[in-house]
Amino acid sequence: YAQNAISKQVLDNAIMQRDQAQASVNAQEAILENAQINMTDTSVSAPFSGRIDTTALEVGNYVTAGQTTLAKISNTDPVFVQFSIAEPEYLKLSGAHDNSGAASLDNLTVVLSDGSTYDLKGTVAEVNRGINDNTGTMTVKALFRNPAHRLLPGMFAHVQATAGTKKDALLIPMRAVVELMYKKFVYVVGSDNKVTMKEVTLGPSVGRFYMVESGLTGDETIVVEGTGKIRQGAQVNPQPMTEADLDTTVDNSATAGKKQ
Repeated sequence: YAQNAISKQVLDNAIMQRDQAQASVNAQEAILENAQINMTDTSVSAPFSGRIDTTALEVGNYVTAGQTTLAKISNTDPVFVQFSIAEPEYLKLSGAHDNSGAASLDNLTVVLSDGSTYDLKGTVAEVNRGINDNTGTMTVKALFRNPAHRLLPGMFAHVQATAGTKKDALLIPMRAVVELMYKKFVYVVGSDNKVTMKEVTLGPSVGRFYMVESGLTGDETIVVEGTGKIRQGAQVNPQPMTEADLDTTVDNSATAGKKQ
């Protein structure tokens, strides 16, 4: 056209054909890019290493984007153990230390549902901003290392913390305690083998025992088994009970034990 070899119409037609061809190339490139994105979406990579759940989806099942959950994955090292704690207990533990000097809330122990104690200690990582108005408790999350992946999401456990050491503390078995009208009592066997009820004030629990704050001196013989079958002033024939016997259940007669 610059040399006047072709007409302006021929030039315009050539330019139009070029632009149409380029638009067609651009459209095909967009289709290719979209296909590559769809291909990438068929491969789902976990954002971290962890444990994945079993799923009901099988090869050939149809899934819907944004609706179908393919799988759930959890990072199991470390793990959070979530529990609730009453306000007085939190206040007591927040300033307490164990025998080694470590803060109680930084040296937590977990007892699993089979009674075994987890071998690694945990520390409080998150505390809810306030007390629940309905329950009077606050939610706490403790962080535990889990290199052997023994702890799994959804497991049940007891969290224990040391509130300090009390010398010559008086402990009584939990099953010796009777609750009446929001008060705690134990049956005490006198020298004449007659039973009387004594109100007690209990402190924290230690394993299968309660710590007695007041109400007993430690010289009493208390009824451990059969508390539901006796009454004030009843005559009993007590049999001694050892700490090892607490793992068994005794039928019929009331069983007494002296705690020191």
